[in-house]
Amino acid sequence: MKKREVNFEVGDLVLAHLRKEIFPQRVYNKLKFKKIGPCRVLRKISENAYEIELPPDIGMSPIFNVADLYRYEKEQADDTT
Repeated sequence: MKKREVNFEVGDLVLAHLRKEIFPQRVYNKLKFKKIGPCRVLRKISENAYEIELPPDIGMSPIFNVADLYRYEKEQADDTT
């Protein structure tokens, strides 16, 4: 498996991939968002873990593995609308 090298700095904007496993039990359904963002990186915990600023009503841990984070680019958001 190919591992992607990604480093974020505090304050960077990211998109977070929301996997089924990270939702509390019985909360996930197919119609939920797949990615959420942009979210600001609050701190780097390790090479593989980051704490991000999530909306207060999301109800999940703000700690994400680097594999679930993607750099937010404004052009990327403009293409989806």
